[in-house]
Amino acid sequence: MGPATRLAGNPATSLARNGYAVIKGAIPSERINALLASLERIKRSRRFRFRAQGTNSFESPNLDVQGNLRNSIHNPHLLGALPAFRKTVEAIIFSDQLYRCLCQEAGEGVYVNWQTMLFDRSVGTKNHQDSWYLDTDPPGGVIGAWIALEDISMECGPFKIYERTNKARIDPSDYDFSDLEHDQAFQRDHPEARCVRLLPAKGDVILWDSLLVHGADMPTSDVKTRKSLTAHFYHLGKAVQDQPIKRSFSIYDHRAPAKSRHRNILKAATINPLVYSSLCIGLAAFKSPALVGRGNELTEIRTVVGDRAAV
Repeated sequence: MGPATRLAGNPATSLARNGYAVIKGAIPSERINALLASLERIKRSRRFRFRAQGTNSFESPNLDVQGNLRNSIHNPHLLGALPAFRKTVEAIIFSDQLYRCLCQEAGEGVYVNWQTMLFDRSVGTKNHQDSWYLDTDPPGGVIGAWIALEDISMECGPFKIYERTNKARIDPSDYDFSDLEHDQAFQRDHPEARCVRLLPAKGDVILWDSLLVHGADMPTSDVKTRKSLTAHFYHLGKAVQDQPIKRSFSIYDHRAPAKSRHRNILKAATINPLVYSSLCIGLAAFKSPALVGRGNELTEIRTVVGDRAAV
């Protein structure tokens, strides 16, 4: 286990003390409504091609019987072929409201957005630390932000966290992450790791640090959704860890992040959005697994079953 870097925020904050924080009513409803309305308009657009979070492949929309996207969207803020939709995502991710949440819990300064994800329906997420996939070096400096785009209930398969597991990086092979409540070694090593299932209301923001063990239950309803927007941030100037997937080309430049609509939030993804959308459209047409390498093998952590077929 590598040493953890301490967040720059007040040590008395919930994020520093428990590894997570819930900020009620942070994002205005009108911004969320604009995003959801825009998503509904583009679901059948010929220009709507994206990298699917989970499979790491480039895909067209896969709708369930209710018209919700089965495949979640990786980096929706980069879809330049859909500018109106992209701007509604940016209006939340790069908002002063979200920036104030970050400053309140993790300290003031300039932040860098690493990536974003948009979920239109409920999915189950295996318990994990974000540090396995993306983090600072030393670990513990990336902050996740989960934004509820609707009221969340238990039937949705709620987001869950394990309090106070954010003290050090845990090896994925150390415990049975599919059943931590009955893993005696985990319970012995993390006696304060109470599992908390969170039921945020529309507009609430959940922040957590990259060492906190978290996941999401499988939904118990075929019609309930868990619409949400997720983003990851770190303080400008922190080094980032090497990525588990080696690629010859990266859309990220952590040494020289780009400006966003907010003067204190920069973007690690520096690729031109029109170029990014063109790549998504072109690679979706090829449908070649060789173009995405071993990404899904290494990073697939989300599952849906039945009509909730695997994304």
